[in-house]
Parts: sequence; C-alpha cells; structure tokens
Amino acid sequence: MFVAMAINSHPCARATRSRGEILQELGLWHKRPMRALPWEPHGSNHPLRLVQRRRAANLLECQAEELHLPNTGIVIYVPAFGANSVFFFQDWDDFPNGRWGNSSSPAFGDLQDYYLFHLKAQTKKEDLLKMYGEELLSFDDVKKVFTNFISQSVNENGVKVTTLPWNEQDVGVQAETKLINEQLLWCNENGILTVNSQPSVNGAPSTDPLVGWGKPGGYCYQKAYLECFISKENALSLLEIVDDYYPRINYHIINHDGSFDRMNGEATTPIAVTWGVFPGAEIAQPTVVDPLAFRAWKDEAYDTWIKNW
Repeated sequence: MFVAMAINSHPCARATRSRGEILQELGLWHKRPMRALPWEPHGSNHPLRLVQRRRAANLLECQAEELHLPNTGIVIYVPAFGANSVFFFQDWDDFPNGRWGNSSSPAFGDLQDYYLFHLKAQTKKEDLLKMYGEELLSFDDVKKVFTNFISQSVNENGVKVTTLPWNEQDVGVQAETKLINEQLLWCNENGILTVNSQPSVNGAPSTDPLVGWGKPGGYCYQKAYLECFISKENALSLLEIVDDYYPRINYHIINHDGSFDRMNGEATTPIAVTWGVFPGAEIAQPTVVDPLAFRAWKDEAYDTWIKNW
C-alpha cells in the first residue's frame, strides 16, 4: 500500500527557516551535503565564515548587475579571514536567507549566524606554538610550517600542523588536496607558500567522493587554482615564464600596499574556476576568482602574518 504524506505550512511563517526545521526533524532534509560545496575551500569551513562569504557574494552579485558584469556566483576570496571582514558586514541584516535573496530581509538565515565583532581562533595558543614553533629564526622555518601542513607529517615538537593562520578549520587540508599533494609540497619547499588551492577536474561525476558536488547525474569541472604568498624576486621570475610560455594561465599578483598590482586578465571580469552540468538545468557556476574581491581582501591576508602568527 502506498501512503502519500503532505505537509501544510502556514503562509505567515518564516518560510525558509521553519520549513527547513520541520523537514530536518522528519529526516527528509540533511543539514549538510556529504561533501562540502565548492565554495567552501579547504581550511575555511567555520560556519560563521561561510555565512560571511555568502553574504559578500550576494553584495558582489548586486554590484555586478549594476555594472553589467557577469553574475557568476561565489567569489573564491571572500572572505577567508577575520577582523576587517566584520566591518564590511556590520551594517547587513543578521539573518540573510541566501546568496540570491535580499540581505535586508529579516527572514534571512540561521539563528546560529549571529553578529560577532571578532571570531576567536579555535586552536589554543599553546597548541599553535607547538605547531609553528616558539620563534622563527629563518625563512626555512616558515617553509617547514607550510610543508608540514600539506604533508601532515609530525614536526620536531611531535605534533602535526593542522591549521594555518589563514584558515580556522583544525583538520588539515581537504581530501581533494591529495590529488595535487606532490605539487603543493614542491611549491612550499621552494618558497611558494600556498594558502588555498584546488586541482583541475574534467567531467568528474557529481557523486565523486573527492571532487563531486551537487545533484546526482551531473558532471563537475574545475580549473587548477593556487593562492599563495611569494617573494618579489620569485614573483617576477614566475611572471616572465608565464608571460612567455603559458599565456593561458591567468594570474593576479599584488603586494601589501598595492603599489605592485599586476594581472593578465580583465580588471573587472570574474573567472569561473568551478562549474557543473546537471540534467534539465542551466550550467551551474558556483565559484569564481574576482579581481575586485582579491584587492578588497589583500589587506587582511597580509595583516594576518603580524596579528595571527
């Protein structure tokens, strides 16, 4: 015998929140997908960070409409860090209900997404000292911290580096990083200090446990992406090689005060780095690299060296 069940929701209820809770209690709605969605890069899955990133993307999408720019989804830089991003969001409504909605709506979001002036690190100071060392005597000491984070090998203090100042998730790198682990180790051993990355993906099933996302029956694509700190000398050498031999590689390099700001793409055009194809739906393009966002958050990226190391 087949039994159909119907749920009637009062039209005056806060639709997104209340209906979601009912479905979750009935076991009909999972709170989180099995794999993090593609706009949740490794090391930045703190729930409050995710809310901030989605709110920022909502604002940038509105700006894109005003400037007649492509409306391309979540911006990969926004925001992985803490203090200054709070000022960026301080006038926004406490409860946003999605990246496509109106951020001034009081029906927005989850009750846990309250406003905070500062998000404290989840790792104790004594644990961080064991991971990073009591003091840094040379650049080699810095590189060791980054390489230990990628390799998840035990350092001289007998502990693993499970977090860096630019991310708050105390679990090391994400599983998909294993696909490019060897390349990332080479980068960090040679002074290219990586803080965010993703491997290239060409038509992987959306159910793939490492790189899949979205509904079943779809196919996922990614451009290889690397976000890093690098010395001026290495940056200039790298630019010569890329400009001469790899014109299809896009880059954006900026120093701490913005006096050096060089890119080979269009100044206001985002570049999609993750997209998906699903049955009966438009191309989903959830993650982009946006030069405007990159400039907006570079101050925090550099300040983190001083404040959080």
